[in-house]
Amino acid sequence: MGRGRVCRRRGLPSESAKKKADKEGTRLCVSNPCFEFWALLHFEKTAKLFQDCGAAINSLQPLWQKSFHVAYGKQLQEAKKLYDRLSSRTSDAIDKTEFVRTSHHSPKEGVDDCMPSTDIYVLVRKLLGP
Repeated sequence: MGRGRVCRRRGLPSESAKKKADKEGTRLCVSNPCFEFWALLHFEKTAKLFQDCGAAINSLQPLWQKSFHVAYGKQLQEAKKLYDRLSSRTSDAIDKTEFVRTSHHSPKEGVDDCMPSTDIYVLVRKLLGP
């Protein structure tokens, strides 16, 4: 079984990154426009077109604030709490992601070609097991 890796960088993975991952047997898990779209799917089913990552964060922020009584943040101390805060909603997020992928995108389109889209759910599903 290959490895999975979530890449954190601005923009989509470069062709050289994709080739390197293929060579190493690693599957890149991409979110378009950003990771926060995956986080947003823990709260609502949406295929809204986001101009950029800031727009996705703006949609996530009030839902995060309402649920956890703290602003969403990318600081390390907040990132460490991410799993604890979202884990009870992960199954629903996977279902919502699959809905967006199947109802709003062609099966031939990759995450790079779809906005919004994420395939982090593939890695998470594998980590959770059957």
